[in-house]
Amino acid sequence: MCYTNKWLITQKIQKFLLRVEIIIHSTYLRSPQSSNSRKIFLILINLNSIKMKRFSPLFSLACFLFACSPANSSLDCDRLYEVRDSIVIYHGEKTNDLVVHLSSEPPNFHPTIQSTTNRGAVLVYTHQALAAVNDEGGIEADLAEGPPEVSEDGLTYTYRVHPDAKWEDGRPITAKDVLFSYKVATYEYTESPAASVYLQFLADILLDEADERKLSLVMTEQYILNPHLTSNQVILDQAFFDPDRLMDKYSFTDLKEEDAAATRDEKLIEWASVFKSAKYGREVAFLQGGAGPYKIIAWEPGVQITIERKENYWGKNMHKSYPDRITFKFIGDDQSLALQIKQQAIDVSTQLSTAAFKELGESEEGTCHYQLMEVNRLSVAVLILNNRPDGIAHARIFDHKKVRKAFALSIPLDEILQTYMPSAKRLNSSVSIYHSDNNANLPFIPFDQDQARVLLDEAGWKDSDQDGIRDQVIDGKKIPLEFSLSYANTQQAITDIVERIRLELAQVGIKCNPEPLKGISGKLVSKDYDAILTALSMSSAPYDFHQLWYSANWPNGSNFTGYSNPRIDELSSQARVEQDATKRRVLTDEIQQILYDDQPMICLFNPTKKLAIHRRFSHAEISLSRPYVYLPSLEVIRE
Repeated sequence: MCYTNKWLITQKIQKFLLRVEIIIHSTYLRSPQSSNSRKIFLILINLNSIKMKRFSPLFSLACFLFACSPANSSLDCDRLYEVRDSIVIYHGEKTNDLVVHLSSEPPNFHPTIQSTTNRGAVLVYTHQALAAVNDEGGIEADLAEGPPEVSEDGLTYTYRVHPDAKWEDGRPITAKDVLFSYKVATYEYTESPAASVYLQFLADILLDEADERKLSLVMTEQYILNPHLTSNQVILDQAFFDPDRLMDKYSFTDLKEEDAAATRDEKLIEWASVFKSAKYGREVAFLQGGAGPYKIIAWEPGVQITIERKENYWGKNMHKSYPDRITFKFIGDDQSLALQIKQQAIDVSTQLSTAAFKELGESEEGTCHYQLMEVNRLSVAVLILNNRPDGIAHARIFDHKKVRKAFALSIPLDEILQTYMPSAKRLNSSVSIYHSDNNANLPFIPFDQDQARVLLDEAGWKDSDQDGIRDQVIDGKKIPLEFSLSYANTQQAITDIVERIRLELAQVGIKCNPEPLKGISGKLVSKDYDAILTALSMSSAPYDFHQLWYSANWPNGSNFTGYSNPRIDELSSQARVEQDATKRRVLTDEIQQILYDDQPMICLFNPTKKLAIHRRFSHAEISLSRPYVYLPSLEVIRE
């Protein structure tokens, strides 16, 4: 490390950059339409980028000029990590216990309420469903004994819970526990919005009186995700959550009926109130009742949460669970994370920022002790636009197709990705390019600010007062073409991208006001935004366009944009029940073509997952979707 007066060097660099920026900026403003304006503008952007990166490149140069020498060390990596036939023989002192990085702390660890990424990163090891989805979109048995028997009409799926499946105290996991879990997801007072999307196709659940492990799921129609329904619902221990068995009073269909008796049952309503309370979301003694190989044993709010392997876990021969303990540490700061990884205080991170990943890759400690890899993921980075603004809290801007298209044309995405996320891939649809349902025939939106200006002119947005911001009279009031862009400021690269978007939009007369937030889920749910930069996750299962794009799913649903198109409604309703793959492809390709033409949401790129896994572990299982690294598979092997 350079021990020269870092503060003094930084201050000198800052003053120098500021003088250069002032000169360039004033030159550009005097002649914005000159032939060199774009070059000058890009220099200005790069200077801003350097400042936002806290001058790290220039500081390194300063250290070199001041003759500061980095420390050298011999880490003896080859001796510590001996590789034989792809297996690591570890010769160090660290144990098989894991310390895992999470970028933020979830508000709770309730098994069914809410659906945050980091909550799921923990609960995936404490809970299980009947089945799981693999990277190819297929279904694999989890708690179930095997794949279901499917009736001739394709509407009834019969499962049998694995005969060895048991709760931690040795009681068998039965079909009644499965039924209870689906009742919980269905009952309106338990508030399980994530499950309700899928359960609308589930007509009934039938138990077998002669076999306590057997049950049948009866569907209303041949929905494409019927086979995947059992992967979306974790199975809960009824004796733990409902010891008085209040749910037994009602059938599954009773709970689905509108104005059902269960909605007026005061005892059941009171039970539901307790079930969704902080008790089952934050108190360690009540963060139990799951069928997974691990259980939560400690939670230090703001610091970490620890899970421990169940000694009598029933599925040891089916599901790997090598680490005895896994501690998830909440670290939101890139510099702190990189430092802790270099010190080997973190074993695994699947949430490395671009900056932290780069820093580790350039450090001796990072490359010696860790496998650093970038893997493709099914998530998509998008700009969600409010297509149904109220005209009061949110101006009527993105309800016009030409404005949305102008926005998309104004972003030099290739340039941005090359600068800030070189490993990311351009995106042409709301479906990941790594998903089988992606329409690969759609071209990328070009960078064409001249065409963007034409579209804005045609939409009636012109700079009437020559202040650099377009405006228009709407409902008798002059409105500037100005909006807020909300985003989660979890890493510097995202902040850089937002700033670049702001600067580029200014070139066509659009004023963008960046709004950094700790999280954006609340804004998405309430529809209280102009535009949001975020990532949308998906699994490898068939993509259901109905959820995100069906008109009626706004505002109380997953249609976050408020986009409405009768043809999309028709096509998505057909595609979600079409069983013929060729016919379904025609429908889904047309859906994506219409969305491409209308641009209700600007699709940016497929981000990669940047992983760090300590080198002492063997046979890591990596996947395209969450949890990306299956932690129980990590094993320390010694001689």
